[in-house]
Amino acid sequence: MLIGSSLFASPALAQEAPPVDAQWASLFVRPTNTYTATYERTTSPTCPADVACIAVVEVEEVQITVVNGRLANAVNVRTGEPGVNALTITDWFAEIQRAAGADQLREAGMNDVYGYPELYTLDLPEATVFMRTLDFNWGAVRSYQLDQYDRALAAWVENRPEAYRFEYSTDCGECLLTPDVIITVRGDEIVDIDTVRGVDIPIPDEMRVTVDDLLARVERAINDPSSNDNVWFDFRYGHPTTFSSAPSDPLIADGEYQFAVSDLRTLNPWPEVQAALDEARPKFDATTYTLTYRRLCFCLNREPIVVEVVDGVIRSVDGEDARWALTVPRMFEAIQSAINNDVDGLSAAFDPMSGHPTRYSIDQSFQIADEEYSVEVLSLVEGPAEPLGCTGLGYGAASAELSGRMELLEIDDNRLVIGATDGSNTYTLDPTSYAEFCVVVDNPGLYRLDASVMGSGQNSDSFWVEVNDDLDVWHLPRSSTFVPATARNADGMRLFELEAGEHRVRFYLRETGSLIEDFLLVREGALEVAEASCSSTLGQDAAGGAAANGAFELITVEDQPATMNIPDNVRNRYQLDREHYGEFCVTVDRSNLFTLSAAVLARDGNSNSFWVQIDDGEPVVWHIPVAPEFTTRRLPAPAVRLDAGEHRIRFFHREDTPVAFAELEPLGR
Repeated sequence: MLIGSSLFASPALAQEAPPVDAQWASLFVRPTNTYTATYERTTSPTCPADVACIAVVEVEEVQITVVNGRLANAVNVRTGEPGVNALTITDWFAEIQRAAGADQLREAGMNDVYGYPELYTLDLPEATVFMRTLDFNWGAVRSYQLDQYDRALAAWVENRPEAYRFEYSTDCGECLLTPDVIITVRGDEIVDIDTVRGVDIPIPDEMRVTVDDLLARVERAINDPSSNDNVWFDFRYGHPTTFSSAPSDPLIADGEYQFAVSDLRTLNPWPEVQAALDEARPKFDATTYTLTYRRLCFCLNREPIVVEVVDGVIRSVDGEDARWALTVPRMFEAIQSAINNDVDGLSAAFDPMSGHPTRYSIDQSFQIADEEYSVEVLSLVEGPAEPLGCTGLGYGAASAELSGRMELLEIDDNRLVIGATDGSNTYTLDPTSYAEFCVVVDNPGLYRLDASVMGSGQNSDSFWVEVNDDLDVWHLPRSSTFVPATARNADGMRLFELEAGEHRVRFYLRETGSLIEDFLLVREGALEVAEASCSSTLGQDAAGGAAANGAFELITVEDQPATMNIPDNVRNRYQLDREHYGEFCVTVDRSNLFTLSAAVLARDGNSNSFWVQIDDGEPVVWHIPVAPEFTTRRLPAPAVRLDAGEHRIRFFHREDTPVAFAELEPLGR
């Protein structure tokens, strides 16, 4: 039994004990919800009784600072890095409560004075967890608060707007009710104050404050040992957002006080950027141009996107993802919107001659991780672009040559599709209204046409589709969302016999409201299934006998002699298609549990996944962490038991993710 603590067994071991929630809630005395603590958490994975496995014990030592009930800081004591998944007292009790209710609590020791958990052990199905508190201090936060105040004051001095407006509310136990107010400040002077809802009631003089006044009030309170204080500051400007104070002496009944500051806005946000935007915008008068740019953010590092604009309308998009299709006016609008919203981070540069943006960066909030992004313009060429050429078997809507009533439409926030929205349906072929694509076939044979389409109703669900001069009506599956579909006629799947070379694909208008997002010609039936030659070991290089099927090819990527991959012109497919895969074959010498690892290249968030299948098992999606070069990753899925002999590993197409090597790793012998 711990000294200075109370030790309780699980209700399963001590049936006479009161219910766990009442038992511990009565012990937990919280003099303040601001504290520091250091705890050690040991996790021992549980191995199945009939399976040999290696259990890796994880030990974490974390120091937390909790202010006003919220986690303010967490540090891994052993590494000095930020603590991941740090737990507070509230989390400890919740974990104990859940385990007790499921009969998974072995023991729990509570502090006799304050009632917080000093240790507990959980017998969970997947692991045994032992938690113990190494240090706990209710009052060791004043120095932390002073440090945070100094940082906030420095931020306010650096970023203080010349003129600003904010909402202010206050409350105290023995005070009269005060209204919430909006205060406008220019320089050091309050130039206007009004109630938030315009209610005509007196505003007390103590409500007439500036941010400088509130910072001074917070500093006095933190340095006053007779009070317990909790304060939070804005990350960008440094002003206090919430503050509460109460007497340190629990015998003092009154003296509680709190205030809140919200929606602080400068009256002239980002003046330098606004001036540069106002100067650049009138200079840009081009309506037909080709824009090449790159969008950069935390999760994506995309290849350049090329947008052709004709008479102010996007004509075509060439790049990894047409969702990010921009025009120069849209770039201007994005910068202006960021200014109007007074984002936390903003920079922009413009071409001195034409006025178009050359680069801009937007960070909506410093307190939200990884939502910031930048756009870098690589080139802008005025005038019509060169005609589109033939490069592959499939394209997105933005790559079409359009004629007549067929249009490139933007829906769902920059999603580009083809269709007609105005006018009547035409059940006699109109040879002037179509979307045309040019494709290149390398291997002659029969091809089917797959596409992402939407047919929203009985009279809005068909096109004429033509490959070369082979024309047929295609009735789409009815759906209010885009779905994958294969071109069909009354006799079933529509197949087109194609020779090697260039071919024309056209979608003619038949019913308005029928939409197509992209398409792909897929070889059907003429190709034999290629099987991998099995290696004599647990691993195999792509160049060492792996086999490509469907659209897969053995392609040289970076310094790898060969990788199993999809050509760049083949779109991502987020529904499993078992015809497009790369196959590896390895040999197991004895029955065992195995996991799968592979050398893969995951360049960005749209090129980092595929479906994986071992033998006849169910394919699973494997999302790969993004990295700029080939790395060896392990499939985060349960181990599979494999008998001695040959085993086949298939990587089905989902995204453009090259695989250079695959290997089975035994878990135990």
